[in-house]
Amino acid sequence: MNGEVVTGPEITQVQLDNDGNAFVLAIGDESCAPGASLIEADLESKPFTTFTTNFTIEPPRPTI
Repeated sequence: MNGEVVTGPEITQVQLDNDGNAFVLAIGDESCAPGASLIEADLESKPFTTFTTNFTIEPPRPTI
């Protein structure tokens, strides 16, 4: 929400809203191969919950 741009394999210190939601936009580079990728989010305070989901990267295709 603050528009901060970070690089690296891990994004930390994302502020949650009043409902416990966060928003992160992850943009890959040339090393992103097609296939499934695991996305993981860990709460760093009580209740220390871990959330995971799979994200499917599609191969490049023409946009025209």
